[in-house]
Amino acid sequence: MALGFLHRDPVPGLRKKYDRAREKADKLKDRNRKLQILRMLDQLEPTLIALEEQDQPKFERRRMASYVRDGIGHVQDILSEKK
Repeated sequence: MALGFLHRDPVPGLRKKYDRAREKADKLKDRNRKLQILRMLDQLEPTLIALEEQDQPKFERRRMASYVRDGIGHVQDILSEKK
């Protein structure tokens, strides 16, 4: 039996991860690396806003959430690597 009412919306969690990654990027001292990461996050933000504010079919929401999740993961990988 599928319990659809237990399904959580992934958008608040994505927003939280996005905000944390942005705060970490703002604290970086290396200007080039900081700008690179902020540009990557700026590309993700319109999709995240669309997820928060617009109603879309479930398939489209999953695709968009996957795009944002992968982008944030890539940014977090860059932030965690040492230079």
